[in-house]
Amino acid sequence: MKNLGFGLAYTEMISSKGLFYNDEKTKLLLNTENEQIPVAAQIFGNDIEAELAGNIIEAVVKNSQVPVTLKMRKGWDDNNIVAVELAKIAEEKGIKAITIHGRTREQFYTGEADWDIIKQVKQAVNIPVIRKWRYKNQRRRIKNV
Repeated sequence: MKNLGFGLAYTEMISSKGLFYNDEKTKLLLNTENEQIPVAAQIFGNDIEAELAGNIIEAVVKNSQVPVTLKMRKGWDDNNIVAVELAKIAEEKGIKAITIHGRTREQFYTGEADWDIIKQVKQAVNIPVIRKWRYKNQRRRIKNV
């Protein structure tokens, strides 16, 4: 990868359940031993329990030799908005920055992003908060934050 000019690579999406159950194939996806550039691991899960997410975050931070960041959505659906709570837990567990997508998983990329939830997350933590947004209609959206 380095010879192609890349400065950072990402793993495939890695299941938190696979890690929890110590699945060998899942662990292979995290093997970056021979990489010559920094590699970011992408761990996903659909368990909306913030405490469990906190335990996973804590384990990742504890076992990482580099700063760990978190990318999250505002929640699973409109009945399960956990962004502020999860951001506080993530900061407490050692996350160095958070990227937040202002939509739920159920919304995926449809509808309007909730810019207020991004503000709420920023006000709740002292680490950098990066907003995830689509390039489309950028000037209008910048004014909303």
